[in-house]
This record gives sequence, structure tokens and C-alpha cells, in this order.
Amino acid sequence: MANYIINPTDPPFKSGIYYFGEKEGNKVNPIRCNLFSDEEIFRISFSVLIMERLFKNLSRSEAVKAAYQEFIDEVKKPKGSNPYEVEAVDRRFRAFIFEWKLYTEHWKAYILDLNESVWPDQFVNDYQDLYKNLMDTAFQDSDFVIAHILRNYVSHANDAINNSHVDGGNNKFRIHRITLEQFLQNSIDKASGRRKTDLQDQMNILKTQDVLIDLMIVAEKAMAWLEKCEKALLDYQVAELQLLQACNILSQAKQKIDESGIQSEVWELWTLQPMFLDHQAVHSFSLRAVIDGQEVIHTYYRNRLNWIGYTAVIGYVLNLIKEAQADE
Repeated sequence: MANYIINPTDPPFKSGIYYFGEKEGNKVNPIRCNLFSDEEIFRISFSVLIMERLFKNLSRSEAVKAAYQEFIDEVKKPKGSNPYEVEAVDRRFRAFIFEWKLYTEHWKAYILDLNESVWPDQFVNDYQDLYKNLMDTAFQDSDFVIAHILRNYVSHANDAINNSHVDGGNNKFRIHRITLEQFLQNSIDKASGRRKTDLQDQMNILKTQDVLIDLMIVAEKAMAWLEKCEKALLDYQVAELQLLQACNILSQAKQKIDESGIQSEVWELWTLQPMFLDHQAVHSFSLRAVIDGQEVIHTYYRNRLNWIGYTAVIGYVLNLIKEAQADE
């Protein structure tokens, strides 16, 4: 249970946007921001839901890019045949390929979950169709399929590297194609129906690859596919009016806060019911106040406002719009 002290001059137990004042020992003083009307707070909370779900997917994208760069950097480090250095490269590749797969799964979950949010049904249905078409196309793309097989392979507690050549700045870390063929054949033997057919299609693509599959090339091509997929998904979403409205509402709210001179590192949206908040981001807490000598305790639901993140997403969205206009 988290206990906060309300400023006695503020209306207690009122939903709204709060910022945190000076620390008093181990306690902080949340202050209700009176810059916004109830209607504006309603619109801000609406926009926060839209923005934060998209922000999570962009954060996942950044995680893949970071993992990719860490792998690239690790590949350059080995100067000899030290097995521990090879293991470090292997570990970085596994981290990358897992983040890469999580990216597609997060987008899938995000799009499916839009049915329960504020988006129009037709927008959601078309978005789901777009994602399905992208993935159907992906499984016909050899670059995607090889990365997908490798991800499944390492997820079964296998190392990715079984062949390496360290040569200064031209290091090579590879896996024998036959290793992946044996792994995939084992899955085919256990499968049936549509899954068996899909796995056999993957095997046909795998057999067209080099005898030694270079993990650096796999990672480069996997990233190229991800960037193409991400552009298609975001181009579709940017065209939706509600996202642009959310960007505008949050931009205006942040500008109003900046112009007011209020400075605080922590801003939160408090509600007595978790109405428009992403359930994964909502935390409940008990708030204690002394009013007319009586102690009163109430339960709030809060969502930490990420103004830096919202600003970054808004800039990203506006950049996509500019690129689309330039292509017209």
C-alpha cells in the first residue's frame, strides 16, 4: 500500500492529472494540475491509451535495433580462437533473434487487442488483414524464413554457432545448413495437416541456402525485413484520424504545461475507475488524507504519463506523414 499526503488546499479524491511536488522525508506531495477541464482530461486519457499501445511497439522496435547493434559489435571483438569469445557472439545473436521474433508477436497482440479499444471496427479488420498478408508474404521470403527457423532452433536450447573463422575485422560466425535441416525434419516428422505442409515449405527454402549460413547476413536481412514490415504497419496506422487527433491533443497538453511553468519529473493520470487506461500500465494504490480531523482512505488507479515518449512518437508520426507527402 502506498500512502500519499494530499495538499489540503486541493480538492481531495478527484480524478485528474497530478504532478509530484517536493519530497518530505519518505513521502511525496502529489498536486492536482488545474490547467485542464474535465473534458480535456477525458480527451487526454483517451489519447494516452492510443499513444501508449503504439509506443510499446516502437519500444519493441528499438529493442530489436539495440540487440542487433550489440550483436554486430560483438562479432568484431574476437581476435583469436578463444571459445569464450565465440560464446559471447552466440549469446548476442540469440538475444537479437529472440527480440526480432518478439517484435512480430507484439504487433500481432497489439492489432488483435484493438478490438477492445477505441478504434473503428473497419479499421481494426483491415489492420488484421494487413498483418496477415504481411506474414503470409514473409513466409515466402527466404530471408524471413531462415531467421524464423534459427529462432525456433535456438529456442530449443541450441547454440547458433557451430562454425567460426576469426580473421581480424572480417570474422565469420556460421551454422551448418544440415544442422537446421535435421532440426526442421524432426519437427516435420511430428507434425500433421497444415502445419506439416508449412514446415515442409520452410524446408524447401532452407535447402536453397549455402552449406554454411552466415549469421551476420541472417541478422542483416532479418533487420531489413523488419524495417519494411514496420513501415507498412505504421503507414497504415498514421492514416487513421484518431492517431493524429491523439498526437494533437497530447502536443497541446504538453505545451500548456510548459507554458504554465510547472516543473516536475513525475506526472500521473489518476482515476477512481481504470476506464481508458491500458490495463498493463495501471496500478492501484491507497491514498490517505486528513480532512477536518478525520482520516480518509480511498483507492485510485494511476497511469504514469510518459511525456518524453509521447513527444518522440509524435515526432516519428509527423516524420512519416512528411515522407508520405513527399512520395505523392
